[in-house]
Amino acid sequence: FAKALISLPIDEKIQFIQRLPNSTATDIAVTHFAGTQVFDEIIGDQWKNVKADISYVVFDLESDGEHISEFAFRQEENTRAYQGEDQLNSLLRALKRKDVIVGHKIKDWDLKILKEKGLETSAFVWDTLEIEILLNPCRYAYSLHTTHDAQSDTELADRLFWNQLFRLSKSPELCQKLSALLPPSINNILAALQKPYFEQLFASSAFNSEQFFQEMTAIDAALE
Repeated sequence: FAKALISLPIDEKIQFIQRLPNSTATDIAVTHFAGTQVFDEIIGDQWKNVKADISYVVFDLESDGEHISEFAFRQEENTRAYQGEDQLNSLLRALKRKDVIVGHKIKDWDLKILKEKGLETSAFVWDTLEIEILLNPCRYAYSLHTTHDAQSDTELADRLFWNQLFRLSKSPELCQKLSALLPPSINNILAALQKPYFEQLFASSAFNSEQFFQEMTAIDAALE
């Protein structure tokens, strides 16, 4: 069976395996196709199903602390961006409906601004700044490589969110310590990431955390 499957063209292999029960498809992908496009497609499909179980939204504001000049939010793999505050209710509705709210430094800035504009939520807040300090307390700077463009910054925060989950999953002891503080959906994602085949999938495509953050630059000799 395996030899016959291996001899098929890649597209036919993937289509055939996708029709099998998840457990069987996983076994075949891991046993016979690790490190190949077939593995990435089959395990990637299963990862999408796991990822869909977490109800979360990522957002970013561009604001002077009172007026919002621009905002964006991302949910279900879709990003929406708006100028001004005319469509702000769309963001407030999204934040109220989700179980997890994600963003960078949002506890000290963005959420305080939105609460002044009527936001009420009991969602768990995953502040990527706080989590990064937990994961890497010796980092010299925690400012993101932002463009001060709400859409780009929202999508950057989303990628950092998943990068942080992956890095956190690499420490089962820390996951256990935090489990009582985290919502079930986050704990489930962390458990899934500890499965060898999901870990392999993520490890091959995970972003190096360094590229999310601003780097120190040397001082010009003339200024020293």
